[in-house]
Amino acid sequence: MQKGYTEYISMKLYYIANFRMPSERAHGIQVVKMCEALIESGADLTLIVPRRKTDTRSLREFYGLRVDVPKQVLFAFDWYTKGRIFYYISSFSFMISSFFFLWGKRNEKELVVYTIDADNWSYAHLPLIPLQYFCEMHGSKPCTLINKLFFRRISGVITINRFIKESLLNRFSISPECIIVEHDAVDITHFVPIPRADARNRLGIPYDQKLILYVGRILAWKGLEILSETARAVGDTVTLGIVGGTREQFVKVMGTDVPENIIFYGGKDFIEMPVWIAAADAVLLTSTAHNETSYRWTSPMKAFEYMACGATIIAADTPAIREIVSAKNAYLYQPDDANSLTQVIRTVLEDPQEAKRRGEAALIASRSCSWRGRADRVLQFIGRITQ
Repeated sequence: MQKGYTEYISMKLYYIANFRMPSERAHGIQVVKMCEALIESGADLTLIVPRRKTDTRSLREFYGLRVDVPKQVLFAFDWYTKGRIFYYISSFSFMISSFFFLWGKRNEKELVVYTIDADNWSYAHLPLIPLQYFCEMHGSKPCTLINKLFFRRISGVITINRFIKESLLNRFSISPECIIVEHDAVDITHFVPIPRADARNRLGIPYDQKLILYVGRILAWKGLEILSETARAVGDTVTLGIVGGTREQFVKVMGTDVPENIIFYGGKDFIEMPVWIAAADAVLLTSTAHNETSYRWTSPMKAFEYMACGATIIAADTPAIREIVSAKNAYLYQPDDANSLTQVIRTVLEDPQEAKRRGEAALIASRSCSWRGRADRVLQFIGRITQ
């Protein structure tokens, strides 16, 4: 879809996000790339975020954006990382600030609020403001009084997979016409195929090294517990690389020792990610059946980034990931099963031509997964409801 936003609707869009911005974390990238795409589609958008200590660079410079994303910073106590109670206090202070900010805009014509579910309640003030609001949901929500009121008044819902949509429709009074599914996406102008030899030369990685790479943070719900056992099983001739964490973090979170053939490359800037992905023989898209978010609610951006780079993907076979890739364009292993992952890695390395073919199939599939296409469809959805 190449039509601009202004062909569908004319309004001011305020994107409310209870996040530190800029941020190196995935949610920060997701929010700002969506904002960039909405602006490129013609939206008059301002991002509203809490005042927090963060990188002083502009969003455009930090993320390497093509356009400026206007940002309005509102007062909030910056105690988000001091524990749960202080997170609640900080979020509540941002709620109050954004309430009065939006209340002052309530008489403006053609104004729409767009928000994202940073948690289960920090959007609770929106039903009290006489403005149309839309929410991007990255997980299902408990059937609380706050959420019942929130969804009763909501103009539209955007979920990142069909399981979230089905859960919300079952739990709340939402018209099926007012909820759509839009998976996460990728910047197909930034994530592009790079020859492996070029990538390895830039990174100083030997060309003959067998490298299976995980890109992302080390978190308990990511299904990384099996990597140590897998590394021992594949042997010293294969390196499992991790971009986005340290050995100390891995030991602390996973509670396991680390074989010598797991190499930690540390955190890297977002703009470097295509080079790291290109350097790998295959990339890991892990998940676990022991966590509902990981198993059912997620729509990992790294999946689309891997695809757009034409990488060979080794993915956990979960319902959420099956919404994005299949055996036609990726290799699937049973989640939480080191033996299954080990066998898939061996299969990939034994037949590089088939691995290349599946990577090329993933690249083709990624062309319909751009942020710009997603933004256009979301704006069409908003326009249909608000006009």
